[in-house]
Amino acid sequence: MKQQCIAEGDLRAWLDRELEPAELETVETHLKECAVCLALSEELSARATRVMSVLGELPIRSEE
Repeated sequence: MKQQCIAEGDLRAWLDRELEPAELETVETHLKECAVCLALSEELSARATRVMSVLGELPIRSEE
């Protein structure tokens, strides 16, 4: 029986290491077997990297 795909929110939580250890393992196992979810996780990771890069370029606002 094919395992159900991982929800995008759960993939984001997996990328951020916000899941419990058993859930992390479940997602990792699924990603080894599901090219669709693996591609989505890679896209989400790349998007997060771009966001962090842009945020890093923003000037620091001083308190007045």
